[in-house]
Amino acid sequence: MHSAFDFSAPALAELARADVARALAEDVGDGDLTAALVPQGRRARARVLARESAVICGAPWVEAALRQVDPGLQFRWLVPEGGRSTA
Repeated sequence: MHSAFDFSAPALAELARADVARALAEDVGDGDLTAALVPQGRRARARVLARESAVICGAPWVEAALRQVDPGLQFRWLVPEGGRSTA
């Protein structure tokens, strides 16, 4: 039987936010060199492609991380959390 966690639960949302804040603080340090390559205000798109079949997990953390950088980001997951993707 497959069951999924409710990642909309406030406690899990806060855990994701706190985990991401710590990781970003450690990673960015004195500045984000990658962000300096993209002009401010420019609209962009990203796509994640898998080379192998995989189970998708961690989408709430991915969204929490990216929303701390830009709260206006939009996401469209083609495979749901816990679902299997094909290469």
